Amino acid sequence: MSKALNQDPANITVTSQVSCECSDGTAITCGEVCIGTTNRSYITVTVSMPYSSPLPTGMLLGLTSISGSAVFRAN
Repeated sequence: MSKALNQDPANITVTSQVSCECSDGTAITCGEVCIGTTNRSYITVTVSMPYSSPLPTGMLLGLTSISGSAVFRAN
């Protein structure tokens, strides 16, 4: 945990993506109108940063970064 707290912000990558679907689960492009159902918008935020393991397992498995993402419903 302390390693994450000491991470240089310049090494952290944050990306976001918007996706949309009808309330029945049909994927649509944002801006389309759902017929007979309501539109739903979602925002996916992904955060990644370089990772170096104190153990050699990270190198053996090819782990060079860690990331996490969360999906938020916008409406």
